[in-house]
Amino acid sequence: MLLFKKAINTSDSVVFVFYNAIYSVLFYCNSIIFLLILIIYMLDMMFKYSLGATAAIITSMGIVAGLGQNDSLKMITIAGLLTFAIADNISDALAIHIYKESEGNNKKEVYRATFGNFITRFITVLSFIVIVWLLTAHIAIIVACLWGLALLTLISYKISKIKKSNPKKEIFWHLFVSVCVIVGSTLIGNLFIR
Repeated sequence: MLLFKKAINTSDSVVFVFYNAIYSVLFYCNSIIFLLILIIYMLDMMFKYSLGATAAIITSMGIVAGLGQNDSLKMITIAGLLTFAIADNISDALAIHIYKESEGNNKKEVYRATFGNFITRFITVLSFIVIVWLLTAHIAIIVACLWGLALLTLISYKISKIKKSNPKKEIFWHLFVSVCVIVGSTLIGNLFIR
């Protein structure tokens, strides 16, 4: 702030404001590029570990819809998402680990599946935490649900293409289940929170 006041009082104020504007633009462009790279990486991981990603998406939408109905509950919603991101993800990763070991896979494949599943779920839940953190309660619910439904649509479409089945049918059933979770979570949230 002192630097800004000093610059305004000198003849270099235009140069200082120009450099400040350039710095701000570069900072925000780098942030947007980083976010896009993270989203591309997350989508790639989701396709590889669609079981974990699907569970993370649906549960995160349910937590946001059920707990995030009031701005005063923002930190509780974030705490719920973080608890889910750690506790449930570790237990799910352990389950995948044990399942892969029981199949007789080599250690490299077992650990790849374990850590891939954990990281996919963790990054997915983090994307919902960012939504809740940045937006007001009602907007966050809408954006989180649209984000989750969009991700599920992409995963369902990709899987249906791999299976050579009807994408519309796959997408419909996956979105139907998701909407049931959202509605059920919202009703439970309304029952206990208000």
